[in-house]
Amino acid sequence: MSVPSYTLPPYTEPHITLSRTPSPVRKGSDAPDALISGVELIISGLPHNGVSAATHHLRALLGEYNLQHPSDPPVPVRIVAGDERNSVDYVFLSVDPAVTQEPRPDLLEQVRRMILTVRGL
Repeated sequence: MSVPSYTLPPYTEPHITLSRTPSPVRKGSDAPDALISGVELIISGLPHNGVSAATHHLRALLGEYNLQHPSDPPVPVRIVAGDERNSVDYVFLSVDPAVTQEPRPDLLEQVRRMILTVRGL
């Protein structure tokens, strides 16, 4: 599946309000064999009447948002089921790697705010 044309905006510091004590910062650099460095959103409270129900539901809602806001498309995202063998009510959402390989919490914060406005979530 190809990624629609999307112009990557410059990075902006996300304004994320923490409602818990921050996680401790690990000292030192990543191990040389670290495969992935990134950031994801976990979207919960989705339908879970089948293994892929949560993924399909979120894709449909994001598609609906895109139809209602054609002049303000969100960054293309990758949605991965929370569990590929069991029915769960959550998915993992990340910036599509075809857009950028760099962690972009600012873009995910924009998607998070947009998801909060979507009917059914």
